[in-house]
Formats: sequence, structure tokens, C-alpha cells
Amino acid sequence: MRQGAFIARASIRAEILIETATVLDAFAQADDDVGDREALALAGLLGRRAAELGCTGSELEAVAESLNVAIAPKVAKGIRGIMIEGYARSLVDREVARSLAARVATTRPFLVEPRVLALVLQGEPTPEWLLACGQHVGPMLMRHDVRALVVVARFGVEPTAASIAELASIADLGSVVGARTIFDVEASWAEPLEQRAGRCVITTSTLNAFELASAESAPMRARVTKMLRILGI
Repeated sequence: MRQGAFIARASIRAEILIETATVLDAFAQADDDVGDREALALAGLLGRRAAELGCTGSELEAVAESLNVAIAPKVAKGIRGIMIEGYARSLVDREVARSLAARVATTRPFLVEPRVLALVLQGEPTPEWLLACGQHVGPMLMRHDVRALVVVARFGVEPTAASIAELASIADLGSVVGARTIFDVEASWAEPLEQRAGRCVITTSTLNAFELASAESAPMRARVTKMLRILGI
């Protein structure tokens, strides 16, 4: 194999050589169509691994060409495309993961007054994002002895079963510490959320939601109105 010469970084070159040897061994042992397909699947995984290791497109091309030479004429035509597909899919997956991490980092619960925790959710309500947001709520519920959790959600799209399930799970976190959960949502989210969330308060008026949360404390209408204006809700 000559692909090592095209990858200057020693640690990456060593890893690629090991992965490539596995693919070559699979092709060597394949004696029917099933074996060939399994070997090609490993080639796709090699493409993904190359992306994870930070190989450039030209380095991937060099690896694919070396494999072509090593196994020719056996299924050589398909191996390059399969490796590129695996490489591209890995890049997309990594970008999605980075975007999710960045979005979660900017969506954090905050105290609007002692023992009243708020979480403002906007944008595309993907289940993965809602799950991650909920995971940040749990520690704050415990740390601040929260008695009321207000979740203000403005998504602008119709709910899905998965998104409703993850949003409702936030109320489950509140119930663990005895906190009352108040959801302020768009009208289309209210009924499916009520069916799934169980014991919680659901409103479609933001100010009502915060007033319910702070009913046992001093009025805070002006303070909440200013905060919501800043948040653009």
C-alpha cells in the first residue's frame, strides 16, 4: 500500500494503515457477492474514519486509489464512491453535532427570581435539542431549590410526537423536586402537550405563565415584560 506517503501526519497515517488493512483482508477473504458487499461496507466505514481523523479530500482520494490498485479488478469501480459517501456523511454528522452543541450552549435556564426557574425555547424543536436543554434544567432545579419552573416555547411549527415527548419530559424533571411546571406554548402545542405532560399548568399567554409561577411572591409584571421584550417574545 502506498497511501501512507500521501498522509504526512504520522498518527493519522498509522490509523489509516490499520483500517485499510482490515478492508483489504475483507476483500481477500470474500468469495461471493455477500462477502464483496461486506468488504465494500468496511470501505465506507474507512471513509467515515478518514473524516473523523481529519483527513483532507485529497488524502482520501489517495487512500481510495491505493485500494483500487490493491484489489483491482475486484469491485474496484465502486470502492471510491462508497468511501467518498462515507467521508461526506461523517462530515455532515460532525457539523450537525457542532451545531447542536452551539445551540444548546446558548439555551440555558435562568432564575427570574429566587426559586423560580425559566427556560426560553425558540427555533426548530428537534428532539435532540429539547432533550439536551432538559438535561441542563435538572441540576439547577436541585441547586436552587426551585418551586416553579416556567418553560416558554415559541417554535412556529406544528408539534411532532417526538418533540412533544421531550418537551413534556421537562415537567417530569420538575416533579422530581416538587416544582410546579408551567408551560407557555403556542395554541397548536397546548392540547398534545397536556395529553402527554400530565400534572402541569399549560397556558398560551406568556405573562399569565410567569404570574402563575410567582403567585406566592411579589408581583413582577413590569420586570417580566421587559425581559420578554429583550428576548423578542
